[in-house]
Amino acid sequence: MGWARAGAAIGTSAGGLLTEGLGWRSIFLINLPVGVLALLLVGKLLPADTPQGVRSVRRLDLPGAVLGTSGLLLLGYAVGAIAEPAMRTSATIALVLALVLLAGFVVVETRSAAPLMPLRLFRIREVAGSAVVNALVGAAHVPAFALLALYLQNTQHYGPTQSGLAVLPVAAAGLISSRTVIPAATKRFGTHTLLWVGLALQAIALAWFATLPATVNYLSDVLPAALILGVGLPASFVGVTVPAVTAVDQADAGVTVGVVNTAQRIGSGLGVTAILVLASTVTGTAGYLAGLQVGFAAAAAFALLGCLLTLALLRPKATATPLPQPAEAAHR
Repeated sequence: MGWARAGAAIGTSAGGLLTEGLGWRSIFLINLPVGVLALLLVGKLLPADTPQGVRSVRRLDLPGAVLGTSGLLLLGYAVGAIAEPAMRTSATIALVLALVLLAGFVVVETRSAAPLMPLRLFRIREVAGSAVVNALVGAAHVPAFALLALYLQNTQHYGPTQSGLAVLPVAAAGLISSRTVIPAATKRFGTHTLLWVGLALQAIALAWFATLPATVNYLSDVLPAALILGVGLPASFVGVTVPAVTAVDQADAGVTVGVVNTAQRIGSGLGVTAILVLASTVTGTAGYLAGLQVGFAAAAAFALLGCLLTLALLRPKATATPLPQPAEAAHR
């Protein structure tokens, strides 16, 4: 879990090294060997499914996949382009098409015998709440890495490698806390507390970044917030799927995890697009540093909203105390 959740910080660090050494195109090409290596190792490192564990092979919901993917791609393009006057017409058209495609996706999923995303799951408060909160987790933390890289390179004049290495403490803090503090906190306080505390820590770290001045001392101004963010990220990831999975039947557990995790990917994509557009818009009127600060503040707001929704929507169910049986009561 710690390695998986440190991936964003490690990827940012590796991206700096690749950009400076091989050019910016290499950050896309590096995914090819990584993907091939993962495919080669998955069969050897992961246990095979037992015949009893495989109930049936689900039919691919191709219409749903095409409509949903196309709609989200167009929505992301529209959000990114709507602020540019020269692209506003095409962005508006893309937005309308995206809404039409996503509406079609909902219709198809409602009528499909094997839907890609069973909409009935969203009638369960814990599933809908976990999906929304996880989308906010993605919308908060992924833009933060992009903003921090821009801040370090364009205001502090770090090189790509130096900028990438500067975010490694986020990964280090995540790995260490995942092996020490988080397991103990989960056992002691439960995943619900872990989730809202993790989001609160993210909000604090991002709000800290939103106050960074034009010139900083890395050790005193950047590092503390990076360490707080590093602890908050794995804490929120550990707790976000548990409410949804425990609220559904065992047969729906797998698809529920997929729905909740997909929500974070959607939130990440739309969040980074919207926040960078917001930062760019503010930059045009108030300056570059102000744009970055507003971007960090928006990311902090997403994390804070996720924290509040966790407290409101994902409260752990109270376990009823069983009433004593008559025979037991007679002996008391």
